[in-house]
Amino acid sequence: IELAVDRAGLTRQWQHNHCKPIKKGDTHRRHVLQMPLGSMDRVEKGQDLYSGTFGGGSDGNGGGQGSLTLVMYGKDGRWIRFTTQSLGDSIRAHEALSTYAFPGRRNLGYLFAFESRREEVLAGKATQNIRFDPVTEFARMGVCFQDNVVSHNDKSKVYPWTLTCANQGHKLIPSYPSMFVVPREASSEIGGEKGFRLLKQTAMFRSEGRVPALTWGNSADAASIWRCSQPKVGFSNNRSSADETFLRLIAEGVKYNSGEGGKRVRMPPAYTRLMCGAMDSESDVLSPKHTTISGPLQGSSVMESNKIYPSLPLLRILDLRPKSAAVANRTAGYGYESVGNYPQCKLDFWNIGNIHAVRDSATRVISLCQSPQTNDVNWSGLVEETKWLTQIRHILNASWHTAAHVHFHRLPILVHCSHGWDRTSQVCAIAQLLLDPFYRTFAGFPVLVEKDFSAFGHPFHTRAGHGENSKGGENNSQRSPIFFQFLDCVYQLVQQFPTFFEFGSKYLIILYDHIYSCRFGTLLCDNERERFSAGIYERTNSLWDYLDANVKTMDLANVEFARVNQVLMPPLSSLLRRTTLWTDCHLRYSPRAYLPCIPRELSEYVTGTASSAREEEASSSPTGEVAMAPKTSVTEVLHSINDEPNAILHRAMHDAETWKSKSKAQQLELQKMRTRVEELEMKLSAAAANGRTDAPANNAGD
Repeated sequence: IELAVDRAGLTRQWQHNHCKPIKKGDTHRRHVLQMPLGSMDRVEKGQDLYSGTFGGGSDGNGGGQGSLTLVMYGKDGRWIRFTTQSLGDSIRAHEALSTYAFPGRRNLGYLFAFESRREEVLAGKATQNIRFDPVTEFARMGVCFQDNVVSHNDKSKVYPWTLTCANQGHKLIPSYPSMFVVPREASSEIGGEKGFRLLKQTAMFRSEGRVPALTWGNSADAASIWRCSQPKVGFSNNRSSADETFLRLIAEGVKYNSGEGGKRVRMPPAYTRLMCGAMDSESDVLSPKHTTISGPLQGSSVMESNKIYPSLPLLRILDLRPKSAAVANRTAGYGYESVGNYPQCKLDFWNIGNIHAVRDSATRVISLCQSPQTNDVNWSGLVEETKWLTQIRHILNASWHTAAHVHFHRLPILVHCSHGWDRTSQVCAIAQLLLDPFYRTFAGFPVLVEKDFSAFGHPFHTRAGHGENSKGGENNSQRSPIFFQFLDCVYQLVQQFPTFFEFGSKYLIILYDHIYSCRFGTLLCDNERERFSAGIYERTNSLWDYLDANVKTMDLANVEFARVNQVLMPPLSSLLRRTTLWTDCHLRYSPRAYLPCIPRELSEYVTGTASSAREEEASSSPTGEVAMAPKTSVTEVLHSINDEPNAILHRAMHDAETWKSKSKAQQLELQKMRTRVEELEMKLSAAAANGRTDAPANNAGD
């Protein structure tokens, strides 16, 4: 085994779990299997594998001297089976786990996140840093408004959007933040009673009242991303003049273009072919061929300056659902926008599956990765059959087109699905990762998540099923790993373009783990109103603070990050064809090997892991510690496919620092020698001047 470890012939997990003991006298390495109560999906009684009976008794009713096997299934796909020597202990363990792991949806106070800060809460010292502040974040983007009318940079200019407080107390739209950006004429702050009436009537025509709201933009031009929910069209083709006016105001935002933003230019055919893969109707993001502009903006200064695109729609609507699903929703009184009722708009469907399709696909890929009978010869085909990667590509495709339309045309785009809090959050967030380098940093990514998921009402609690048993939960049909799917999309970007991201795969894995752990309050509750009501920010710890404090100890930083401050717009075909399974996450608990172990000479450069030789050194040292490779603060070590190349880079950097320090030491020594020579030359000159021809013997020797 030691020889195999030296030759990197075993798996990374074996290397970590079966290397030599840490302390003298230990016969085995201490290894902890941990599964937080919040991440348990269900606890089942199983058959005793040794006695062949269920419940330990011959009659199956718990009698006799047998034991009961318990199996704990996690929401992340792993499972742990254990058996006690006493039947009574097994029964009590099952009852305790069932009670504390599944307190029910309405018993938030039983979750660990609320117990972890009890002493601080009682002492009145508990506070949590909220990362997303609407005023600060929109000002950073360049969405200029001051006193809801003018920019703080240009007192004479009026901007198209404003920050409205119409949702204070979350009475108008319960699932929206208390403050959000709308067209200036649609706010009570500028439009007065008429503006508030327009906003309210638009909310009545949209599912769950979720009106179009700005999530990213810049006041220098009309480049912006808006989000909302589906309209209440129904089979009778209902219309709303307020909703039509609202979308027209978004489109007319181009008339406020100051000319400071990027210019819309026609791309050469070769560039279009490179970016989109073809020059047909599917690639009209760079070569638009649809929808003639008419109405009040025809002939305006904005359109006069952009005659190169005479047929470009001012507002593009991205309906992320398959068209068949959008049509089917009309039976429930919903549906999609009729382009005939919305001039200057173009509607596209993007075939992204709903929460049920995501749940089924995730179940299949988890079963495939956890199965010990998987046919590895057909591995790629089996992964594709789960449809998980297909859904990832659909999301990346829609996100790329959203970002491309905004970046190249500098025009607004409206994104929605059914309710506008699942697929809409995913696509809007990924598009902003492509457009805005701030969101690719440790400081910006938490802001993005809190803005597009937490503030705009992604139902974390419902989708994760916190406190509910999957066999008896009241909302099991609403469970779906939507946020995990978003993290998988982010991973595809991080893996393909590592120089653009400050964080790496391990950062995303920890985020995934704490979707279900209930250790922090950051990913609890369904919307901002519920978080304030539950006292999340006063009673729980912040996941972002925890990650920021452990960037070095948990090896979360991306060593290839180059602080690239530019838009990330890769060719679409390259982005989609290089989409692969997130093995660091999906195969973490697989019974099959997927990562070779780190060679011994590199292991000391991998944070959180240690080779056998280093542990021998630790066990033989008086303090039991080793100077290099800081230990991770979590019991379970995170592995990544990039560990070995990162270790090689770390070793090169360490060698460079070593030679640099040696070079500095030699330069210092050389400087001392030069100073000594100069002193001797001065003494010799002085001796010659005094008529002394013989230099001292020691000086001559020097």
